[in-house]
Amino acid sequence: NEPTEILTSFDINQDEVMNYEDLLSNALKNREELKSLDYKIKAGEDRITAANSEWWPKLYASGNFYLYNVNAKTFSIENERLQLWFAGLSLTWDLWNWGYTSSKSSQAEEEVLQNKESLGLLKDQIELEVYDAYLKLQSEKQKIEVSKLSVESAEENLRLTKEKYDYNLATSNDLIDAEVELLDAKTKFAFANADYELSKVKLELVTGNKIY
Repeated sequence: NEPTEILTSFDINQDEVMNYEDLLSNALKNREELKSLDYKIKAGEDRITAANSEWWPKLYASGNFYLYNVNAKTFSIENERLQLWFAGLSLTWDLWNWGYTSSKSSQAEEEVLQNKESLGLLKDQIELEVYDAYLKLQSEKQKIEVSKLSVESAEENLRLTKEKYDYNLATSNDLIDAEVELLDAKTKFAFANADYELSKVKLELVTGNKIY
């Protein structure tokens, strides 16, 4: 529900240095999918502990204390306070459950192993995503350099063509062609800048950073 403003002009910081190892470290630390799987693994390990606890006897302690303020007119002439208490211990041990405890324990262990395998696969996938986005960003940065050189070359060509035109060494068509070439070079340069910004946002996204 928040309004979004789109930038139509921006300056590219080409001196910005991004280290791939740092980007990957941030991704493995920030990605919500990894955090979710990590919590599932911890919960599964707790379920293993709970399942294995069925192998051992259980000791329960209980106790109660009651205090009665008796109505003198009805129950006690001396209006005494009556006290009642008890305490107890109970021991239970399931000696035969037809393999139920063993099955629960094995199932919990298998779930943990499955989640750990999924965690490893997810880390590999994230590493590929970060590496692909990193290479894409470097490629777009190089395109900016090439496009910038093209603009400079087209500007120089237009300058020379204007000088020739002033001395009747070039036609009006030559001048128009030079202007079109410069416009095309600037257009490609603008697209290269936009692609670079999009690649940078994609890299922020795969490293788990907020993009809004």
